[in-house]
Amino acid sequence: MIDDYEKQIECVYKGETYSVRDNGAVMRHARAGQKVRPIDNIWTFGNYNQNTGYAEISGERVHRIVATAFYGEPPSPQYVVDHIDTNRKNNRPENLRWITKLENILLNPITVKRIILSCGSVEEFLKDPSKLQSRYIDKGYEWMRAVTKEEAAACLERMLNWAKSDTPLRGGTLGEWIYTRSKNINSNDSIEKTPENLSQSSQPDQKAASQKISKNNPFGFPRPGENDMDENLIMYRTEKKIFELIRSLIEVKKTIMLPDIVLPTAGKGITIKESEVAQCEEINCYYVEEGRRRSLKSILFNNEHDLTALIIRMKSVSDEEEIDRLKKAGYNIVELDMSWAKRGVTEDEMDYILQTDITKKKWLYHGLIRDAEEKLQKISEPIDCAGGGIFHSYYACPLDGNTEDSDCMYCIYRMAGMDAMCFGKSGVKTYQDLLSIENVEKEEEKIVSISYYKKGKHHTKRFSKNVELPGKTLFELWEKKDGNKLIAYNIYSEWYVLLEEDPKISFEKTGKVYAKISRALEGLETRQVREIYSSDSYCWKMIA
Repeated sequence: MIDDYEKQIECVYKGETYSVRDNGAVMRHARAGQKVRPIDNIWTFGNYNQNTGYAEISGERVHRIVATAFYGEPPSPQYVVDHIDTNRKNNRPENLRWITKLENILLNPITVKRIILSCGSVEEFLKDPSKLQSRYIDKGYEWMRAVTKEEAAACLERMLNWAKSDTPLRGGTLGEWIYTRSKNINSNDSIEKTPENLSQSSQPDQKAASQKISKNNPFGFPRPGENDMDENLIMYRTEKKIFELIRSLIEVKKTIMLPDIVLPTAGKGITIKESEVAQCEEINCYYVEEGRRRSLKSILFNNEHDLTALIIRMKSVSDEEEIDRLKKAGYNIVELDMSWAKRGVTEDEMDYILQTDITKKKWLYHGLIRDAEEKLQKISEPIDCAGGGIFHSYYACPLDGNTEDSDCMYCIYRMAGMDAMCFGKSGVKTYQDLLSIENVEKEEEKIVSISYYKKGKHHTKRFSKNVELPGKTLFELWEKKDGNKLIAYNIYSEWYVLLEEDPKISFEKTGKVYAKISRALEGLETRQVREIYSSDSYCWKMIA
């Protein structure tokens, strides 16, 4: 549909040059003498903002660019662009007009009808405009989409007919009512077949939503056989067909939404780079001969001079052999989880997952994560504990619990009562902080000074290597206890444990420690015996 147009115009909007088509598609030109940006020279309808429903390109709203191209600059800053049929994704010029904010509300009969339904009358709305927002519950944009010329005309006609009608609305969903998948759109459909309440139609009631959103349909996309959906709607079910659908969509769009690059640490981790739409150049596929069939293992593409591989996971576990092969070949690796698609996916849903959604994608490997891990090791302190690894100074604060240091990030968050990630001695809580560190000096693997660059100045922070940790291990507490049992409290997780035998005995035999565990001290003796994972971490205090 992006190449189905009759007229194309060039315009300048906010210092950028665009080519604009009468189907609502735009293309941003590369700037003369400067590096081509990822979305330059690419025709697009824009990326849809999940909070507003509007199409955007690099943060600029597409409908304003289209209106500027076809109708010129707005008469004044008070003018906005009105979507006449109220479909925010229909950016065809005939659906747009410059209008004031008040006119946008009162001169559109569809909007007026919604105001009357929500507020009782236009007069009541003008007395208290907040009534519309508090009562109007249509905050979903699922029914909105880019449309053909014929679909746009049918949509507008049906919406205007509804606005003029006093007939109660019932049955179906708004998208089903406005559009049909059939090429023959009957704009004279009975109003009796329209939704019961237009203000509710784009966001089904809880019962309908619970039937639509499911483990096998997490995004609530239409499925064949649902209501009056087109019988020709195709479901791609087998692994081979889903792989080929993904490959074909990437080859057509030549773009993919990549997820955040996150350095896993204590807390939620450090976001190194936020999600972005990547330009896929030199797209290739890697196949493996498995018996009589040829299986697609990964899709490879060049992303701004980085080699990136997309692995499609159809099972509960990752393909470790393919991951190792891609690492050795120098690829950054993003995994697309399709293990939930037991009943298949539609083309529209797959396109949404590839171009908009990031919840089903994660980076398995990226050079930026590797580099950040190397630097993080320099500002971390080791500890002898189960699982080994590094002991972040988030726990190893150089102060005891009764002292506060306004220069220490640990204390800043503790004083604010915030359960947030920080790294005490280093003060690192963002990737930019991590990059600002110039030197870390250690004695016996303990940090004694950190040099960093901040606000144009070089700083050096010094510490004592003799850190008294806020807790003890269960092994240490067992040696100090009185009697033949130990009750201890985890200062971080707030669990109570009861040990009735020397933890060293079971640890030497099995590598594990067992105890009764409870959230409350009362009734601890009646609780179930469970494995204690942090028995040798410095996080326990003796109760008795």
